[in-house]
Amino acid sequence: IILLPVLYRIWMVCRLPLLKQALAGAGIRPLANPSDGADSLATDVALTLEVAVMTGQQFAVTGFDFAKAYDHVSLATLHKRCLALPLPVEFVNLVFSMYAAPRAIKCQSSIGRWRQPSSGLVPGCPGATFLMSVVTNSWVRRCRRAEEPNATRAWVDDLTTFARGPGA
Repeated sequence: IILLPVLYRIWMVCRLPLLKQALAGAGIRPLANPSDGADSLATDVALTLEVAVMTGQQFAVTGFDFAKAYDHVSLATLHKRCLALPLPVEFVNLVFSMYAAPRAIKCQSSIGRWRQPSSGLVPGCPGATFLMSVVTNSWVRRCRRAEEPNATRAWVDDLTTFARGPGA
C-alpha cells in the first residue's frame, strides 16, 4: 500500500521537467515560485503603496485565498484540462490513475470504507502545485490582463493583485 505512492512520487519528481515544459508551452506559469512568496509579496505591496502615497496616486489591492482548494479540485475537470495540454496522454492518464486510486479515511482508530475519490489533489505529490496552476490559470490570466500599472502574484491557491494610479 505504501510502496506504490512512494514509487509514484519518485516517478513524478523525475517527470517534473516534462510537466513544467508543457505548462510553459500552454502559457501557464507555475504557482510555486519562491520569489512569489508572502515576504516578497508584502515588500512589493508596501513599496507600491509608498510610491502611490508619495506621488498622490490612488492605490488598490485585492486578495483571494481559496480555502481547502486542494481538497475541492474536481479530478474529472482537471484530467480534461491536462489532456488539452501538450503532454503525452500516457503521462496524464498515469497521473490521474494514481489520483483516482481508492482511498480510505482514517480518524483516530476508525477507518472508513475504500472509495474512489472524485476530487482532491494528493498531499505530498511533487506535481500538485503544477496541477493546481492548471486549475487557477484562467483567473490568474484575467487578473494579469487588467489595466497597467498592476502586479498579480499567484501562490498555489492565493491570488493578490495590486495597482496604483488612476482607476486603481
